[in-house]
Amino acid sequence: MIAIIKRELQSYFRTFIGYLFVAVTLFFLGMYFVMYNLLQGRPYFSYMVSGAVSVLLISIPVLTMKVLAEERKNRTDQLILTAPVSVFKIVFGKFIALCIVYLIPVGIACLFPVILGRFGSFPMGMAYLALFGFYLYGIAAISLGLFVSGLTDNQIVAAVMGFVVIFLGYIMSGLTAMISDSHKMVIKFLGCFDMAGRFNRMLSGTLEVGAIVYFLTIIALALYASVFVIEKRRYNIIDNKPLAFCNIATGLLFVGSLILLNLCVGELPEEYANVDLTHSKLYTLSETTKEYISGVDRDITLYVYADETSCDRTVDHTLKRFEDLSGFVNVVYVNPTTNPLFYEKYSDTPISNNSVVVECAGKNRVVDYNELYKISYDYEEYKVTGKLNSSVTGYDAEGRILGAIDYCLNDNKALVYVLSGHGENKLSEKFMDSFEKLNVEYKELDLMRESEIDPKASVIVINAPTADITEAE
Repeated sequence: MIAIIKRELQSYFRTFIGYLFVAVTLFFLGMYFVMYNLLQGRPYFSYMVSGAVSVLLISIPVLTMKVLAEERKNRTDQLILTAPVSVFKIVFGKFIALCIVYLIPVGIACLFPVILGRFGSFPMGMAYLALFGFYLYGIAAISLGLFVSGLTDNQIVAAVMGFVVIFLGYIMSGLTAMISDSHKMVIKFLGCFDMAGRFNRMLSGTLEVGAIVYFLTIIALALYASVFVIEKRRYNIIDNKPLAFCNIATGLLFVGSLILLNLCVGELPEEYANVDLTHSKLYTLSETTKEYISGVDRDITLYVYADETSCDRTVDHTLKRFEDLSGFVNVVYVNPTTNPLFYEKYSDTPISNNSVVVECAGKNRVVDYNELYKISYDYEEYKVTGKLNSSVTGYDAEGRILGAIDYCLNDNKALVYVLSGHGENKLSEKFMDSFEKLNVEYKELDLMRESEIDPKASVIVINAPTADITEAE
Protein backbone atom coordinates (compact mmCIF):
# COMPACT_ATOMS: atom_id res chain seq x y z
CA MET A 1 0.00 0.00 0.00
CA ILE A 2 2.94 2.32 0.64
CA ALA A 3 4.00 1.85 -2.98
CA ILE A 4 0.52 2.83 -4.15
CA ILE A 5 0.57 5.99 -2.01
CA LYS A 6 3.99 6.98 -3.41
CA ARG A 7 2.87 6.27 -6.95
CA GLU A 8 -0.25 8.41 -6.59
CA LEU A 9 1.62 11.32 -4.98
CA GLN A 10 4.19 11.25 -7.77
CA SER A 11 1.44 11.25 -10.40
CA TYR A 12 -0.11 14.39 -8.89
CA PHE A 13 3.09 16.34 -8.48
CA ARG A 14 4.64 15.31 -11.80
CA THR A 15 1.72 17.10 -13.42
CA PHE A 16 0.19 20.49 -12.64
CA ILE A 17 -2.99 19.10 -10.99
CA GLY A 18 -1.48 18.68 -7.52
CA TYR A 19 0.21 22.07 -7.56
CA LEU A 20 -2.91 23.75 -8.95
CA PHE A 21 -5.14 22.23 -6.27
CA VAL A 22 -2.80 23.29 -3.46
CA ALA A 23 -2.40 26.79 -4.90
CA VAL A 24 -6.12 27.41 -5.46
CA THR A 25 -7.18 26.08 -2.04
CA LEU A 26 -4.46 28.03 -0.25
CA PHE A 27 -5.27 31.18 -2.24
CA PHE A 28 -8.89 31.22 -1.13
CA LEU A 29 -8.03 30.34 2.46
CA GLY A 30 -5.47 33.14 2.52
CA MET A 31 -7.81 35.60 0.84
CA TYR A 32 -10.60 35.05 3.35
CA PHE A 33 -8.08 35.09 6.22
CA VAL A 34 -6.82 38.52 5.16
CA MET A 35 -10.33 39.82 4.47
CA TYR A 36 -12.08 38.69 7.64
CA ASN A 37 -9.37 38.17 10.25
CA LEU A 38 -6.71 40.74 9.40
CA LEU A 39 -8.57 43.62 7.72
CA GLN A 40 -11.86 43.36 9.62
CA GLY A 41 -10.29 42.14 12.86
CA ARG A 42 -12.67 39.22 13.35
CA PRO A 43 -11.24 36.64 15.79
CA TYR A 44 -13.28 33.71 14.44
CA PHE A 45 -11.93 31.39 11.75
CA SER A 46 -15.43 30.17 10.93
CA TYR A 47 -15.76 33.13 8.55
CA MET A 48 -12.63 32.04 6.69
CA VAL A 49 -13.41 28.34 6.26
CA SER A 50 -17.13 28.84 5.51
CA GLY A 51 -16.13 31.18 2.69
CA ALA A 52 -13.39 28.89 1.36
CA VAL A 53 -15.44 25.68 1.49
CA SER A 54 -17.35 26.64 -1.66
CA VAL A 55 -14.15 26.34 -3.75
CA LEU A 56 -13.96 22.65 -2.81
CA LEU A 57 -17.06 22.03 -4.94
CA ILE A 58 -14.89 22.52 -8.02
CA SER A 59 -11.34 21.79 -6.88
CA ILE A 60 -12.00 18.35 -5.37
CA PRO A 61 -13.81 16.90 -8.44
CA VAL A 62 -10.87 18.10 -10.56
CA LEU A 63 -8.42 16.50 -8.12
CA THR A 64 -10.22 13.13 -7.98
CA MET A 65 -11.43 12.84 -11.58
CA LYS A 66 -8.37 10.88 -12.78
CA VAL A 67 -7.66 8.72 -9.74
CA LEU A 68 -9.56 5.67 -11.10
CA ALA A 69 -10.96 6.89 -14.42
CA GLU A 70 -7.49 7.37 -15.93
CA GLU A 71 -6.51 3.84 -14.93
CA ARG A 72 -9.52 2.43 -16.78
CA LYS A 73 -8.94 4.60 -19.84
CA ASN A 74 -5.26 3.65 -20.19
CA ARG A 75 -5.96 -0.02 -19.34
CA THR A 76 -3.33 0.16 -16.58
CA ASP A 77 -5.97 -0.86 -14.07
CA GLN A 78 -5.67 -4.45 -15.27
CA LEU A 79 -2.08 -4.56 -14.00
CA ILE A 80 -3.33 -3.45 -10.57
CA LEU A 81 -6.34 -5.77 -10.64
CA THR A 82 -4.16 -8.78 -11.35
CA ALA A 83 -1.50 -7.80 -8.80
CA PRO A 84 -1.25 -9.73 -5.52
CA VAL A 85 -2.66 -6.77 -3.59
CA SER A 86 -6.12 -6.58 -2.05
CA VAL A 87 -8.56 -4.19 -3.68
CA PHE A 88 -9.09 -2.48 -0.35
CA LYS A 89 -5.38 -1.63 -0.14
CA ILE A 90 -5.48 -0.22 -3.65
CA VAL A 91 -8.46 2.02 -2.93
CA PHE A 92 -7.31 3.01 0.53
CA GLY A 93 -3.82 3.81 -0.74
CA LYS A 94 -5.21 6.14 -3.39
CA PHE A 95 -7.48 7.76 -0.80
CA ILE A 96 -4.59 8.35 1.61
CA ALA A 97 -2.56 9.95 -1.18
CA LEU A 98 -5.44 12.33 -1.94
CA CYS A 99 -5.77 13.15 1.76
CA ILE A 100 -2.07 14.02 1.89
CA VAL A 101 -2.42 16.35 -1.08
CA TYR A 102 -5.36 18.06 0.62
CA LEU A 103 -3.47 18.20 3.91
CA ILE A 104 -0.79 20.46 2.40
CA PRO A 105 -2.93 23.65 2.07
CA VAL A 106 -4.82 22.92 5.29
CA GLY A 107 -1.55 22.34 7.13
CA ILE A 108 -0.20 25.67 5.91
CA ALA A 109 -3.46 27.32 6.98
CA CYS A 110 -2.81 25.98 10.49
CA LEU A 111 -0.14 28.69 10.74
CA PHE A 112 -2.81 31.41 10.40
CA PRO A 113 -3.94 31.20 14.06
CA VAL A 114 -0.30 31.54 15.12
CA ILE A 115 0.01 34.69 13.00
CA LEU A 116 -3.21 36.11 14.42
CA GLY A 117 -2.10 35.24 17.94
CA ARG A 118 0.76 37.73 17.66
CA PHE A 119 -1.77 40.57 17.51
CA GLY A 120 -3.63 39.61 20.70
CA SER A 121 -5.54 36.81 22.38
CA PHE A 122 -8.35 35.03 20.57
CA PRO A 123 -10.14 31.64 20.77
CA MET A 124 -7.37 29.37 19.49
CA GLY A 125 -9.38 26.20 20.14
CA MET A 126 -12.27 27.41 17.98
CA ALA A 127 -9.83 28.31 15.19
CA TYR A 128 -8.30 24.85 14.98
CA LEU A 129 -11.72 23.23 15.35
CA ALA A 130 -12.88 25.18 12.28
CA LEU A 131 -9.82 24.02 10.32
CA PHE A 132 -10.40 20.44 11.50
CA GLY A 133 -14.01 20.62 10.29
CA PHE A 134 -12.79 22.03 6.97
CA TYR A 135 -10.37 19.13 6.55
CA LEU A 136 -12.95 16.53 7.59
CA TYR A 137 -15.49 17.94 5.12
CA GLY A 138 -12.85 17.91 2.40
CA ILE A 139 -11.73 14.30 2.81
CA ALA A 140 -15.37 13.18 2.89
CA ALA A 141 -15.86 14.97 -0.44
CA ILE A 142 -12.64 13.34 -1.72
CA SER A 143 -13.98 9.88 -0.89
CA LEU A 144 -17.14 10.63 -2.88
CA GLY A 145 -15.07 11.91 -5.80
CA LEU A 146 -12.94 8.76 -5.70
CA PHE A 147 -16.05 6.58 -5.85
CA VAL A 148 -17.49 8.53 -8.80
CA SER A 149 -14.15 8.29 -10.63
CA GLY A 150 -14.40 4.50 -10.48
CA LEU A 151 -17.72 4.49 -12.34
CA THR A 152 -16.38 5.78 -15.66
CA ASP A 153 -13.26 5.93 -17.81
CA ASN A 154 -13.94 9.53 -18.86
CA GLN A 155 -12.26 12.11 -16.61
CA ILE A 156 -14.57 14.94 -17.66
CA VAL A 157 -17.63 12.85 -16.85
CA ALA A 158 -16.06 11.91 -13.52
CA ALA A 159 -15.43 15.59 -12.70
CA VAL A 160 -19.00 16.62 -13.58
CA MET A 161 -20.55 13.72 -11.65
CA GLY A 162 -18.30 14.44 -8.67
CA PHE A 163 -19.36 18.08 -8.70
CA VAL A 164 -23.05 17.11 -8.76
CA VAL A 165 -22.69 14.69 -5.83
CA ILE A 166 -20.68 17.11 -3.66
CA PHE A 167 -22.91 20.04 -4.62
CA LEU A 168 -26.03 18.14 -3.52
CA GLY A 169 -24.42 17.56 -0.13
CA TYR A 170 -23.61 21.27 0.02
CA ILE A 171 -27.16 22.51 -0.66
CA MET A 172 -29.14 19.70 0.95
CA SER A 173 -29.95 21.68 4.11
CA GLY A 174 -31.56 24.37 1.94
CA LEU A 175 -33.50 21.79 -0.05
CA THR A 176 -34.90 20.08 3.04
CA ALA A 177 -36.01 23.47 4.41
CA MET A 178 -38.20 23.91 1.32
CA ILE A 179 -40.09 20.64 1.89
CA SER A 180 -43.35 20.70 3.82
CA ASP A 181 -43.10 19.49 7.41
CA SER A 182 -45.81 16.94 6.72
CA HIS A 183 -43.18 14.87 4.89
CA LYS A 184 -40.95 14.22 7.89
CA MET A 185 -39.69 10.89 6.60
CA VAL A 186 -38.55 12.51 3.35
CA ILE A 187 -36.81 15.29 5.31
CA LYS A 188 -35.01 12.78 7.54
CA PHE A 189 -33.95 10.71 4.55
CA LEU A 190 -32.58 13.69 2.62
CA GLY A 191 -30.98 14.97 5.83
CA CYS A 192 -28.67 11.95 5.70
CA PHE A 193 -26.95 13.64 2.74
CA ASP A 194 -26.61 17.05 4.40
CA MET A 195 -22.82 17.47 4.61
CA ALA A 196 -22.74 21.27 4.83
CA GLY A 197 -25.19 21.37 7.74
CA ARG A 198 -23.00 19.14 9.87
CA PHE A 199 -19.91 21.06 8.82
CA ASN A 200 -21.50 24.35 9.91
CA ARG A 201 -22.27 22.93 13.34
CA MET A 202 -18.55 22.52 13.99
CA LEU A 203 -17.92 26.23 13.41
CA SER A 204 -19.66 27.45 16.56
CA GLY A 205 -16.98 26.20 18.94
CA THR A 206 -18.37 22.79 19.89
CA LEU A 207 -16.72 19.56 18.83
CA GLU A 208 -19.76 17.57 17.74
CA VAL A 209 -19.07 13.85 17.98
CA GLY A 210 -22.08 13.07 15.80
CA ALA A 211 -20.71 15.20 12.95
CA ILE A 212 -17.31 13.48 13.13
CA VAL A 213 -18.91 10.03 13.07
CA TYR A 214 -21.13 11.14 10.17
CA PHE A 215 -18.19 12.22 8.00
CA LEU A 216 -16.27 9.05 8.85
CA THR A 217 -19.38 7.08 7.86
CA ILE A 218 -19.53 8.87 4.50
CA ILE A 219 -15.86 8.02 3.94
CA ALA A 220 -16.36 4.36 4.89
CA LEU A 221 -19.40 3.97 2.64
CA ALA A 222 -17.72 5.70 -0.30
CA LEU A 223 -14.59 3.55 0.01
CA TYR A 224 -16.68 0.40 0.37
CA ALA A 225 -18.65 1.32 -2.76
CA SER A 226 -15.37 1.98 -4.62
CA VAL A 227 -14.05 -1.44 -3.59
CA PHE A 228 -17.34 -2.99 -4.73
CA VAL A 229 -17.04 -1.42 -8.20
CA ILE A 230 -13.40 -2.48 -8.65
CA GLU A 231 -13.95 -5.95 -7.21
CA LYS A 232 -16.76 -6.50 -9.67
CA ARG A 233 -14.45 -5.69 -12.58
CA ARG A 234 -11.70 -7.80 -11.06
CA TYR A 235 -14.08 -10.73 -10.84
CA ASN A 236 -14.87 -10.35 -14.53
CA ILE A 237 -11.16 -10.44 -15.40
CA ILE A 238 -10.22 -13.37 -13.15
CA ASP A 239 -13.09 -15.81 -13.49
CA ASN A 240 -11.78 -18.28 -10.97
CA LYS A 241 -11.53 -15.73 -8.11
CA PRO A 242 -14.57 -15.68 -5.79
CA LEU A 243 -16.41 -12.41 -5.24
CA ALA A 244 -16.40 -12.70 -1.44
CA PHE A 245 -16.25 -8.99 -0.62
CA CYS A 246 -19.30 -8.23 -2.73
CA ASN A 247 -21.42 -10.67 -0.80
CA ILE A 248 -24.80 -9.05 -0.16
CA ALA A 249 -24.94 -10.23 3.43
CA THR A 250 -21.52 -8.72 4.13
CA GLY A 251 -22.57 -5.43 2.57
CA LEU A 252 -25.80 -5.23 4.50
CA LEU A 253 -24.02 -6.05 7.73
CA PHE A 254 -21.42 -3.34 7.08
CA VAL A 255 -23.99 -0.67 6.23
CA GLY A 256 -26.22 -1.72 9.14
CA SER A 257 -23.34 -1.46 11.60
CA LEU A 258 -22.58 2.09 10.42
CA ILE A 259 -26.22 3.09 10.79
CA LEU A 260 -26.33 1.57 14.27
CA LEU A 261 -23.15 3.44 15.22
CA ASN A 262 -24.68 6.78 14.17
CA LEU A 263 -27.89 6.02 16.08
CA CYS A 264 -25.92 5.19 19.22
CA VAL A 265 -23.91 8.40 18.96
CA GLY A 266 -27.17 10.32 18.56
CA GLU A 267 -28.30 9.01 21.95
CA LEU A 268 -25.23 10.21 23.83
CA PRO A 269 -25.84 12.78 26.60
CA GLU A 270 -25.27 16.31 25.37
CA GLU A 271 -22.29 16.74 27.68
CA TYR A 272 -20.41 13.99 25.82
CA ALA A 273 -21.92 14.47 22.37
CA ASN A 274 -20.72 18.09 22.10
CA VAL A 275 -17.42 19.14 23.64
CA ASP A 276 -17.23 22.87 24.37
CA LEU A 277 -13.97 24.29 22.96
CA THR A 278 -14.79 27.98 23.36
CA HIS A 279 -12.32 30.10 25.32
CA SER A 280 -14.81 30.95 28.09
CA LYS A 281 -16.74 27.63 27.96
CA LEU A 282 -19.66 29.52 26.51
CA TYR A 283 -21.89 26.49 25.93
CA THR A 284 -21.11 24.63 29.16
CA LEU A 285 -23.63 25.00 31.97
CA SER A 286 -22.21 26.42 35.18
CA GLU A 287 -22.11 24.52 38.47
CA THR A 288 -24.72 26.94 39.86
CA THR A 289 -27.13 25.99 37.08
CA LYS A 290 -26.45 22.27 37.52
CA GLU A 291 -27.08 22.50 41.26
CA TYR A 292 -30.27 24.53 40.80
CA ILE A 293 -31.81 22.29 38.12
CA SER A 294 -30.88 19.05 39.89
CA GLY A 295 -32.86 20.27 42.93
CA VAL A 296 -36.05 20.95 40.96
CA ASP A 297 -38.90 18.55 41.70
CA ARG A 298 -41.59 19.97 39.42
CA ASP A 299 -42.12 19.46 35.71
CA ILE A 300 -40.59 22.15 33.50
CA THR A 301 -41.46 22.34 29.81
CA LEU A 302 -39.24 24.29 27.43
CA TYR A 303 -41.20 25.01 24.25
CA VAL A 304 -38.94 25.88 21.31
CA TYR A 305 -40.79 27.85 18.64
CA ALA A 306 -38.99 26.21 15.70
CA ASP A 307 -38.92 23.13 13.52
CA GLU A 308 -36.54 20.61 15.09
CA THR A 309 -34.88 19.86 11.75
CA SER A 310 -33.98 23.51 11.07
CA CYS A 311 -33.65 25.05 14.53
CA ASP A 312 -30.67 26.97 15.90
CA ARG A 313 -28.30 24.13 16.78
CA THR A 314 -26.43 26.15 19.38
CA VAL A 315 -29.64 26.83 21.31
CA ASP A 316 -30.66 23.21 20.79
CA HIS A 317 -27.42 21.99 22.41
CA THR A 318 -27.97 24.27 25.41
CA LEU A 319 -31.55 23.09 25.91
CA LYS A 320 -30.49 19.46 25.70
CA ARG A 321 -27.92 20.11 28.42
CA PHE A 322 -30.76 21.40 30.62
CA GLU A 323 -32.79 18.31 29.76
CA ASP A 324 -29.91 15.98 30.66
CA LEU A 325 -29.63 17.54 34.13
CA SER A 326 -33.06 16.47 35.35
CA GLY A 327 -35.87 14.15 34.39
CA PHE A 328 -38.31 16.97 35.20
CA VAL A 329 -37.08 19.11 32.29
CA ASN A 330 -38.68 18.38 28.92
CA VAL A 331 -37.87 20.11 25.60
CA VAL A 332 -40.74 20.30 23.10
CA TYR A 333 -40.45 21.74 19.57
CA VAL A 334 -43.39 23.67 18.15
CA ASN A 335 -43.33 24.13 14.38
CA PRO A 336 -44.28 27.74 13.44
CA THR A 337 -45.54 26.56 10.05
CA THR A 338 -48.07 24.05 11.36
CA ASN A 339 -48.85 25.93 14.58
CA PRO A 340 -48.46 29.66 13.79
CA LEU A 341 -50.73 30.87 16.62
CA PHE A 342 -48.96 28.96 19.38
CA TYR A 343 -47.60 32.21 20.84
CA GLU A 344 -51.06 33.63 21.61
CA LYS A 345 -51.26 31.57 24.79
CA TYR A 346 -48.09 33.18 26.13
CA SER A 347 -47.68 36.54 24.42
CA ASP A 348 -49.83 39.33 23.01
CA THR A 349 -47.40 39.85 20.14
CA PRO A 350 -45.79 37.33 17.76
CA ILE A 351 -42.49 35.86 18.94
CA SER A 352 -39.36 35.20 16.91
CA ASN A 353 -38.49 31.80 15.53
CA ASN A 354 -36.23 29.81 17.87
CA SER A 355 -37.65 31.65 20.89
CA VAL A 356 -38.11 29.56 24.04
CA VAL A 357 -41.23 29.51 26.20
CA VAL A 358 -40.64 28.27 29.75
CA GLU A 359 -43.73 26.84 31.47
CA CYS A 360 -43.81 25.53 35.02
CA ALA A 361 -46.05 25.59 38.10
CA GLY A 362 -48.86 27.35 36.24
CA LYS A 363 -46.60 30.24 35.17
CA ASN A 364 -44.70 30.94 31.98
CA ARG A 365 -42.18 33.34 30.51
CA VAL A 366 -41.11 33.93 26.91
CA VAL A 367 -37.37 34.12 26.25
CA ASP A 368 -37.13 35.81 22.88
CA TYR A 369 -34.54 34.51 20.47
CA ASN A 370 -32.99 37.97 20.13
CA GLU A 371 -32.23 37.95 23.88
CA LEU A 372 -30.11 34.81 23.63
CA TYR A 373 -27.32 36.46 21.64
CA LYS A 374 -25.47 39.70 22.24
CA ILE A 375 -25.00 41.68 19.03
CA SER A 376 -22.59 44.56 18.46
CA TYR A 377 -22.80 47.03 15.57
CA ASP A 378 -19.91 48.79 13.86
CA TYR A 379 -21.15 52.39 13.72
CA GLU A 380 -17.72 53.74 12.73
CA GLU A 381 -17.75 51.65 9.57
CA TYR A 382 -21.33 52.76 8.96
CA LYS A 383 -20.18 56.38 8.86
CA VAL A 384 -17.63 55.52 6.18
CA THR A 385 -19.35 52.89 4.04
CA GLY A 386 -23.03 53.38 4.88
CA LYS A 387 -23.30 49.68 5.78
CA LEU A 388 -24.17 48.73 9.34
CA ASN A 389 -22.34 45.46 9.97
CA SER A 390 -23.12 43.41 13.03
CA SER A 391 -21.34 40.58 14.79
CA VAL A 392 -22.23 38.21 17.61
CA THR A 393 -20.20 39.07 20.70
CA GLY A 394 -21.89 36.91 23.31
CA TYR A 395 -24.28 34.07 24.03
CA ASP A 396 -26.45 34.01 27.14
CA ALA A 397 -29.03 31.28 26.65
CA GLU A 398 -28.11 29.66 29.95
CA GLY A 399 -28.71 32.81 32.00
CA ARG A 400 -31.93 33.70 30.22
CA ILE A 401 -33.47 30.25 30.47
CA LEU A 402 -32.39 29.72 34.07
CA GLY A 403 -33.86 33.13 34.95
CA ALA A 404 -37.16 32.19 33.30
CA ILE A 405 -37.25 28.89 35.19
CA ASP A 406 -36.57 30.67 38.47
CA TYR A 407 -39.33 33.18 37.67
CA CYS A 408 -41.83 30.34 37.25
CA LEU A 409 -40.74 28.49 40.38
CA ASN A 410 -40.06 31.36 42.74
CA ASP A 411 -43.01 33.51 43.85
CA ASN A 412 -40.93 35.85 46.03
CA LYS A 413 -39.09 38.28 43.80
CA ALA A 414 -36.33 40.39 45.24
CA LEU A 415 -37.02 44.14 45.28
CA VAL A 416 -34.31 46.70 44.61
CA TYR A 417 -34.75 50.46 44.97
CA VAL A 418 -32.80 52.85 42.76
CA LEU A 419 -32.41 56.26 44.43
CA SER A 420 -33.47 59.26 42.33
CA GLY A 421 -33.92 63.00 42.75
CA HIS A 422 -30.26 63.89 43.35
CA GLY A 423 -28.87 63.92 39.81
CA GLU A 424 -27.87 60.26 39.97
CA ASN A 425 -26.36 58.56 36.97
CA LYS A 426 -28.72 56.25 35.16
CA LEU A 427 -27.97 52.59 35.52
CA SER A 428 -26.49 51.10 32.38
CA GLU A 429 -28.60 49.02 30.05
CA LYS A 430 -26.45 46.00 30.88
CA PHE A 431 -27.10 46.52 34.59
CA MET A 432 -30.86 46.81 34.11
CA ASP A 433 -30.78 43.77 31.83
CA SER A 434 -29.21 41.78 34.67
CA PHE A 435 -32.10 42.76 36.95
CA GLU A 436 -34.56 41.32 34.47
CA LYS A 437 -32.58 38.13 33.95
CA LEU A 438 -32.31 37.53 37.70
CA ASN A 439 -36.04 38.24 38.23
CA VAL A 440 -35.27 41.27 40.37
CA GLU A 441 -37.99 43.89 40.59
CA TYR A 442 -36.60 47.41 40.71
CA LYS A 443 -38.30 50.73 41.45
CA GLU A 444 -37.16 54.31 41.52
CA LEU A 445 -37.09 55.73 45.03
CA ASP A 446 -37.65 59.46 45.53
CA LEU A 447 -37.31 60.05 49.28
CA MET A 448 -39.09 63.41 49.06
CA ARG A 449 -42.23 61.70 47.76
CA GLU A 450 -42.21 58.26 49.38
CA SER A 451 -43.53 58.11 52.93
CA GLU A 452 -41.87 54.79 53.69
CA ILE A 453 -39.66 52.11 52.20
CA ASP A 454 -41.13 48.71 51.35
CA PRO A 455 -39.78 46.23 53.93
CA LYS A 456 -39.38 43.64 51.14
CA ALA A 457 -36.64 45.75 49.58
CA SER A 458 -33.29 43.95 49.58
CA VAL A 459 -31.05 46.75 48.30
CA ILE A 460 -31.07 50.49 47.74
CA VAL A 461 -28.78 51.53 44.89
CA ILE A 462 -27.27 55.02 45.25
CA ASN A 463 -25.56 55.61 41.91
CA ALA A 464 -23.21 58.63 42.11
CA PRO A 465 -25.61 61.44 43.18
CA THR A 466 -24.53 65.00 42.31
CA ALA A 467 -26.57 66.60 45.15
CA ASP A 468 -26.55 65.88 48.90
CA ILE A 469 -29.19 63.77 50.57
CA THR A 470 -31.01 65.97 53.11
CA GLU A 471 -31.49 65.23 56.80
CA ALA A 472 -35.21 64.62 56.20
CA GLU A 473 -34.47 62.11 53.52
